[in-house]
Amino acid sequence: MIGPETVAAGVRVVRAEESWIPVLFGGMIPILGAGAVFWLIWHAVRDNPEDDEPEEKEGGPEDPPA
Repeated sequence: MIGPETVAAGVRVVRAEESWIPVLFGGMIPILGAGAVFWLIWHAVRDNPEDDEPEEKEGGPEDPPA
């Protein structure tokens, strides 16, 4: 038969392992924040083709040759 001391020790180990969950998730907060900052900077400085000026086409149906 398992003694009460063994059961109490097992319960303490389980509780100690579960106490690391908030620490791990708390450690992810700065990592996610840094990732969000880098993502914002990347989107702010990247070359966006929508912002480029349209290129002038030579010839075409709108501009018949003279």
